[in-house]
This record gives sequence, C-alpha cells and structure tokens, in this order.
Amino acid sequence: MTDICFAIPAFNESAGIGGFLTELDDAFHGWDGNVMIEVVDDASTDGMSAVLADLGPSMQAKLRVQVNEQNLGHGPTVLRAYRNAIASGAAIIVQIDGDGQFEVTDIRRLADRLLPEDVDLVVGVRWFRLDPWFRRLLTRALRVYLRLFFPVEVRDVNSPLRGYRAGTLEQLLSLVPDPSRVPNVYLTVAAAQCGIRTDQIDVEHRVRRGGNEQGTMWGPKVRTVLVPRRLLRFVAESFVESTGFMWRARRFTPGMIRRSPPTDT
Repeated sequence: MTDICFAIPAFNESAGIGGFLTELDDAFHGWDGNVMIEVVDDASTDGMSAVLADLGPSMQAKLRVQVNEQNLGHGPTVLRAYRNAIASGAAIIVQIDGDGQFEVTDIRRLADRLLPEDVDLVVGVRWFRLDPWFRRLLTRALRVYLRLFFPVEVRDVNSPLRGYRAGTLEQLLSLVPDPSRVPNVYLTVAAAQCGIRTDQIDVEHRVRRGGNEQGTMWGPKVRTVLVPRRLLRFVAESFVESTGFMWRARRFTPGMIRRSPPTDT
C-alpha cells in the first residue's frame, strides 16, 4: 500500500473547487492506499470553506481544510499545504492548485509514475497553456532567467502540478526560503542542483474553473490585453527575493539530499 496526499492551495475558488475535487476523488477510487486531500484556504471571501465543509462527508478521500487567519498569498499558502501533506504521513505528495486547470486523468497518470522506484519528482508540463498571454510570457522569461544560472532541464519550472516522494520533498523544503513568493520555482532549482531523480510528463491544460481566466490572486478581472498591476508588483518582488536564493543555490550539491525509502508501506 502507498498512501498519497494532495497539497492544494486555494483562494476564492467556490465556483469550481467542488466539482474538481469530486472528479479527483473519483479518479483515485481504487488507489492501493489511503487517499488524503489537504486544502489550505487563503482566507477566501466567497464562501469556499462552506463549500468544502459540505463536500467532505460525501468523498471517499479524507478531506482536511485549514483556513489562513489572513490572506498570505499563493507562495506561503503552497508551503503550508506542502507541510500539512507531509504531516499526513503519506509516502507520495502531489501538489495541485485549487482552480482545477488539470485533467484528473493526467493527475492520476503523474501519481502512477511515482510508484516505481526510479524517480523522486515528477513535474507536469503544460504543453498548451490556456492562460492569458502575460502569464505564458512570464513562464518563458522565467525559464530563460533560470538557465542563466543553473542547468535546469524542467520545461515548466513553476508548474502547479508536481509529485514528490515525501522524504525528498521534506528535505528540499529545508532549502527553500519561508515565506517565499515562488516556492515551486525554488524547489525545481534545488532539485536540479541536488541531483534529484526527476521526470516530466506532458499534461493537458484547461481554462480555469469559475469564470475568471486570469486567476483570483491578481485582483478584479480585467481585460486580458492588460497586465494586472498586482502581477507586475509580484514579479518585481519575486525577482528581488529570488536573487538571494539563486546565490545560495549555487552551493547545493547532490550529497545534500538522501534518497527517499521505497513507497510501499
């Protein structure tokens, strides 16, 4: 048996998260082990926690929801979700955002890829993104920026669909600044520098559920020809934050991370 836990940060996703988690629950019916879902609600204002409270009893998976006392932002909420998932005792941790932009069949395929013992990290690569142009451009720029410093082979460095062996994730998190705005980027870099056995699979990317294609964290919906001011500020702050991490990461070596034990329990 191999227990699995999903680490899901979410903010104002009441319109779509119920349907997404129901589909996820169905996709993992028959998984050989316990299935757990750890949602961290980043102080939503749209009644999302009530939606999740109503959903929990009907699910086969064990659903646990933690609500931040105040809005912390996506990065700190991702880190909290990761740590909650590790505390669950699961052998495999899969991180997904709560906006439901991935097909549950791809999520299951990614999780299945971690069952053999030859990889410790699997990243879902969004091969055709349906996000606004400015988010796609940001991802391309980030890939170029990272390759100036590190031999990062992952094609989607900030992908919000990724799976880890729990022991590997716990060690990688010790190398990531806390709080941080882009923890998945730092985890990707740390994994590359430390020689973590990594695989990538192409996954389908769909329009986010709930009707706001730009995402809920960037403020009120605007025309997609415009870049939200909050996103511009986030990019500038993330760049400043990342410079210190990049210099520290140059000292990361393969010997810093111990290989995780087999997942069978």
